Amino acid sequence: MTMKTYEELLASMLERVPLDVDKREGSVLFTALAPAAAELAQAWLELQTRFDLCFVHSSVGEHLDALTRQFGVIRHPAVCAKWKITVTGAQASVGMRFGCRGLIYNVVEITPGGEIRAQCETPGAAGNAGGELIPVEYLDGMTAAYLNQLLVAGKDAESDLALKARFTREVAHSPFGGNIADYQSKACAIDGVGGALVVPPGLSQDVGTVKLYLVNEAFLPVDSPKAAAVQAAFCPGGSQNGLGLAPIGHKVLAYPATSKSVSLTAAVLLEQGLTLSGIKPALTDAVSDYLLGLRGQFGIEPPGLTVRISRLQSAMLDVPGVLDVQTITISGLLAQQNLKLGDTQVPVMGTLTLEAGVVGG
Repeated sequence: MTMKTYEELLASMLERVPLDVDKREGSVLFTALAPAAAELAQAWLELQTRFDLCFVHSSVGEHLDALTRQFGVIRHPAVCAKWKITVTGAQASVGMRFGCRGLIYNVVEITPGGEIRAQCETPGAAGNAGGELIPVEYLDGMTAAYLNQLLVAGKDAESDLALKARFTREVAHSPFGGNIADYQSKACAIDGVGGALVVPPGLSQDVGTVKLYLVNEAFLPVDSPKAAAVQAAFCPGGSQNGLGLAPIGHKVLAYPATSKSVSLTAAVLLEQGLTLSGIKPALTDAVSDYLLGLRGQFGIEPPGLTVRISRLQSAMLDVPGVLDVQTITISGLLAQQNLKLGDTQVPVMGTLTLEAGVVGG
């Protein structure tokens, strides 16, 4: 969809006015048409926004939920952390509430063996950090209380980016019978895995071996224990007898993906009154968000992600106060040259060095 700007709409209106009518800026006609053009421009902007919400790749939030739900792909909800807690000097009971770092933990169960289990009232990963507990209401005789052992890790609701990646794996690529999409779907169903690059036997140096390169739910390389757990899930004990997730006869080796630090030098032109040091955090966040979106394509797009200068410039130009991004250089490359990553690499934010742009440059 091609947007129409305020200037384009106003010019189009004025073109329809006969030449013998005064339509210069400041004239009665110009003054009458300008507010209408501004309202139409706002309507075009709203139309563009609504148009983007109609497609999975550009939709967000509840609109994205509605689109993916039509295909049976439901966003994973947030999960509350559940802890074993210790209370000394007093007897806890079900329903008691304790606070820790601004979060509330509610006692939900006391086992026959006396184990006290409490659940964070706030869903998400914020409840996974231990600490000392303070009772919300006075508990006579209590000398100490603390979160002792994490029983169920809290998880944030699935992000838009992760949901889109899963939708692509499960719907667009039709998982079936040990194909690449099937391997990706099964790998990403394992807790802590957010994406997988599947290297089929014909493309691997190890004949007859399927290789998995894994990223976590932040699309960063998983740690070695997680890779080992995934490999065990597919081929328990190294078996090729179909005892795990892998089809009969398939040998699976799982590895962490590798990270590639992306350091940039950019010449930017700013609005008057802004400084490079003041705008740097916002520009760093913009680049980090772009790299996060790119990592979300790991294993979905053809192997080998590309960090594109045009996308970096677009991300930076969206930062309020940035008038122009004149050059971007990725460390180790020529100015304005894209960075092609290795098949198993994902980009992570390195350093950002800013230089002042040249007016009229």
